[in-house]
Amino acid sequence: MSHFSSISTEIRDLELAKRALENMGLHLSSYGNCRYYFGSKMMENVVRLPGNTDMAFQRDDNGTYRITADFFDGSVEDAIEEFKEKYAIEKLKSESRQQHFSVMPMQEKSTFRIRDPQSSDDGYMIAIVNKKGEISFEPKGIKGKNCAKFLKLENALGDVTSRVFTAEYGQADMETVQERERLRAEY
Repeated sequence: MSHFSSISTEIRDLELAKRALENMGLHLSSYGNCRYYFGSKMMENVVRLPGNTDMAFQRDDNGTYRITADFFDGSVEDAIEEFKEKYAIEKLKSESRQQHFSVMPMQEKSTFRIRDPQSSDDGYMIAIVNKKGEISFEPKGIKGKNCAKFLKLENALGDVTSRVFTAEYGQADMETVQERERLRAEY
């Protein structure tokens, strides 16, 4: 069990955003009228929400999208929270598959088992997505630096807010060194 990580998902892919919104029964328009409490404004990437207000995705200089909405009456927070969770799940699935990991949903809501099918051990990572779109990774049965292959995946998901390496991180390397020393002593 070599490291634990927490990632704050960044919205970088509008196709995945569309997929997440479709899972919510919503639609992303490339350009449209975004309704606010005191009027409306023509914007790109508009999502028509139930009720009187909408949300839009505005692209920042660094290539990420931030959600803009009118929070005056509090009606959009639930939709944004649900979207962030669903987007993080879509991003996790997409990035995992691109990096040749298998992704299996677990019984707990928004929890997934991420495994390297090429790996000879039975270790895997548990990925838990919360309502804020944050993903936490917890190793299960991974020894030593075998977890390093998951670091690229974690970095691709967004901003890594914490990563803690455990004492077991160097365990496999130490076992390898001890085995080599034993074999040398035999010869």
